[in-house]
Amino acid sequence: MSQPLIALEDGLATLRTKGTERYQRIAANDFIESFTPAEFMELNTVVYQMCTQASPYVFTPQLYEEYNKSVERYVKDIVVNRLTGKRDEFLLQTLVKEHDNFKVYIRMMKNVFQYLNRFYVQRNALSTLEDVGTIKFDEGVFCQSIGEEIRNATLQMILKDREGEKVDRQLIRSVTTIYVDLGHEDTANEKYNVAFEDYFLVETKNYYSAKSVLWLQESLPEYLVKVESVLEREQKFAQECLPGSSLSKLERHLDVELLINHQKTLLERENGGFSTLLADVRTSDLKRMYKLFSRVPKGLEPLAEQFCSFVTKKGKELVEIFEPEQVSQPEAIVEFVNKLIKMHDSYNSLLVDCFSNSGLFNKAMKEAFESFINSEMGPTGSKIMCAELLSSYCDTLLKSTGEKMSDDNLEKALEDIVKLFNYLSDKDLFSEFYRKQLARRLLQKRSSSDDAEYHMLEMLKIQCGAQYTSKLEGMVRDLTISKEQQQNFKDYLSNTKLDVDFEVQVLTTGYWPSYPALELNLPANLTNCLEVFKKFYEVNTKHRRLHWLHSMGQVILGTHFSKPSELVVSTPQACILILFNNTEKFTFDEIRSRLNLSQDEAIRQLLTLSAGKFRLLKKEPASKTISSSDTFSVNESFTSDKKRVKVPTISLKEISKEDKETTGQAVAEDRKHAIEAAIVRIMKARKQLDFQKLVLETSQQLIRLFKPDVKLIKTRMEDLIAREYLERDPNNPKIIRYLA
Repeated sequence: MSQPLIALEDGLATLRTKGTERYQRIAANDFIESFTPAEFMELNTVVYQMCTQASPYVFTPQLYEEYNKSVERYVKDIVVNRLTGKRDEFLLQTLVKEHDNFKVYIRMMKNVFQYLNRFYVQRNALSTLEDVGTIKFDEGVFCQSIGEEIRNATLQMILKDREGEKVDRQLIRSVTTIYVDLGHEDTANEKYNVAFEDYFLVETKNYYSAKSVLWLQESLPEYLVKVESVLEREQKFAQECLPGSSLSKLERHLDVELLINHQKTLLERENGGFSTLLADVRTSDLKRMYKLFSRVPKGLEPLAEQFCSFVTKKGKELVEIFEPEQVSQPEAIVEFVNKLIKMHDSYNSLLVDCFSNSGLFNKAMKEAFESFINSEMGPTGSKIMCAELLSSYCDTLLKSTGEKMSDDNLEKALEDIVKLFNYLSDKDLFSEFYRKQLARRLLQKRSSSDDAEYHMLEMLKIQCGAQYTSKLEGMVRDLTISKEQQQNFKDYLSNTKLDVDFEVQVLTTGYWPSYPALELNLPANLTNCLEVFKKFYEVNTKHRRLHWLHSMGQVILGTHFSKPSELVVSTPQACILILFNNTEKFTFDEIRSRLNLSQDEAIRQLLTLSAGKFRLLKKEPASKTISSSDTFSVNESFTSDKKRVKVPTISLKEISKEDKETTGQAVAEDRKHAIEAAIVRIMKARKQLDFQKLVLETSQQLIRLFKPDVKLIKTRMEDLIAREYLERDPNNPKIIRYLA
């Protein structure tokens, strides 16, 4: 049996009296009463029939319109009416309650009119019943003057919260949730953003702009503490009261008002700025400042720049007070380098503890140390380089006559030196000084620890490669081989007797520093020793020649002074002293002539013996200068408390001066060869290359050893072209080609 047709007026009257109007009354009474399932079914059936009757009795559009009007009526008559006249927190509490009731009302209405959602809404691309409710609530409440009152009341609660008053954060959260709920699915939080968030961010900006100016009157640490506290509090507030999308926007505004706008002022304060924190080592404040400005895009760059400037300034202050004469004082060098190490450790601790070992701050520290470590020590023009001092420091540590240290402490000290070594741009200069000092330690048997020597070489190899330490390692190998060779020589002497105990160290020319060759006239017994060793050596080695370095030799002489003792002297000194075994006096010229010494060498050795620490000879007239007519005789009154007296070969100042000159020359020559080798390696692989690119690649290859001069690279390149290793392209002079 078919259902009777429902006329439009009858259907709407039924829905109003039994449905929408009754729903409104129930909602107005806070849902004290409710509908029975049978009542819901009756109303739902009415809607269904009015939508599915035969044409022209299909009233779907009219029902959709009736739904819209009913919702609009509810908002106006119930919600707005109850909000009107309320203020501040009471207004917000009422809003939250009415919005909750409204959502229940919409659910009830949707249950009755749900057939519209299933077909009519979808076919005609209309707003769903839920969306109609949202739109009507927005239009009836938030798009009216009451909406502005709601926003202002919410912002006022937030202001009270910032001022430290206790407020109901859950209420704020409920209000911001309503704003979010009013947005449509396709526009996400648009309603919240436009109607509330934009105003909230402006208020935040204005509030903290004023507060920051006030706080700037306090010290930097106090300001940073306040900012840190604000950021933590605002983050917690946002998490409790705002949608997730607001936190990042809020933090950006806070960063601008509290940090970015005042960064220059905070950093450049005359008293109490970032530099003061560094100088006073205020680790907690530095850590806080790094943490805060790491939030800001490029916020750490100004801090890193100032850190670099601060470290550079402190380093230059240390470097400039080093006096040129201190280069000959091991104690002064040790004190200076220890200060450098302490400075490095101090700032490295700041890097790790306060700046999270940031790459940016590591780079800043590297630039700072490179700046002053590669500058001249002491006053301008002194030409004392840190490479020399670092090498001398190592020499002091590794010499047996140096300060006694445990193995662990010695290893730590050497590791500290390598950290400073890494900042040197002229590592080859360090290598040359180190090679000469290592040679002395090895030849004079003054190395405190073979393990420490090997450890240092291993660390240098790790930093600069095997080629860098090849000569140094070759020197150590030579000494090892010499020990075996000396034992074989002793076996060889079992059939040949020598007048003296004779020991030889055979050195490979390419590994060791160059030493002045003395064509010294030796006593007969020493000459015999040389001849015997030469015969022994030639038996086992056919293609090598021996060149004797008398300047590096050492002799132990017995004496017959009033208190007998042994003298440890150089070979030239021994030859001079032996002359006095048969003759009481010699003139300066006679000594020179007999021993075949140059004038400078004779003066050097005789000054040591007659005017040095141990005056074994008497000079007439007595003075610290020598002329050709001066006479020398044995100082019969010489005494010493020591059984063995070591006579220095030459004053440390003269050695240092000579070393510096020869070292500089050796380094300059080695650099020429290194540049040429790098150019040839590159061109051998590339065959042809643009001139400027070749210069650039050569610089990049050599930068680990020294900072190459572009002019020198070009000079060596032209020399290789002249020697026909390279040629210019006939059609393009900027192109360099390799000649096989």
